[in-house]
Amino acid sequence: MFSAQARAVELIEKDPTPFVHYFIRETGGLLKPEEFQTWRLLHAAPQPYTHERWEDTYNWTVKWNMTVPGATYQNTVDNRAWQ
Repeated sequence: MFSAQARAVELIEKDPTPFVHYFIRETGGLLKPEEFQTWRLLHAAPQPYTHERWEDTYNWTVKWNMTVPGATYQNTVDNRAWQ
C-alpha cells in the first residue's frame, strides 16, 4: 500500500491535471474543474509518524483546547506498519 501511495505522489507531482476530476468529485459539486488550483495540492509519500511531529500536533491541540486526556505518543501512535 505504501508503495502505491508513494507512486501516486510521484505521478501527481509530475502532472496533477489527469487527476483533477477525482479531486473535483470529492468537493461534491462545489468546484468546477476550471476553478481547481493544482498548486494548492499538498501531498507527500507515506512516512512513519515521528515523535517530533506528534509533539507539534499535540501542542497545537492543547493550544486550541482539543486535547484528549491521557494522550501520549506511546499510547496513540502505531508505527508497526513500518517495521
